[in-house]
Amino acid sequence: MDSAEPMNISLDQERDVVARLQRGDRSAAAQLYQWYGNKLYRAVILTRLPNPELAEDVLKDTFRLAMERIHQFKLEDRSIWFWLRRIAANRAIDVHRARQRARRFREKHDAEETADRTMAAACCSRSSRAGAIRDRTPFIAGSTSCRCWCCWRW
Repeated sequence: MDSAEPMNISLDQERDVVARLQRGDRSAAAQLYQWYGNKLYRAVILTRLPNPELAEDVLKDTFRLAMERIHQFKLEDRSIWFWLRRIAANRAIDVHRARQRARRFREKHDAEETADRTMAAACCSRSSRAGAIRDRTPFIAGSTSCRCWCCWRW
């Protein structure tokens, strides 16, 4: 990532780069990245997503999305910076929310699994007498009053 902050970039320079991008010029994409990549990374993405690896992925996604949608960008009296900033912020928020959902799912799944194990252990300890009867009399296997998985496994 280039560490140089963008100099005073005129709207005319930006318009020229955007027009070249809309015609498919890849060197214009490099110019845009050179101007705004570091600033987006530090000022927009890292502030919302403090994990550097994820932030770099979001920066890549930002420029990928911008290049895919460059034909939607309207050349007005505003810098392309604002459009890029909005894409980067939205993408960082999306990644943050996805990670929160995944973490909540893992926590819930782990809690349910622990509860299942605890219930099974408690159930089997209560039904140890029923298990002993089942072991001695194979014809009533599975007919105990216990309904947990561990008692019905065979």
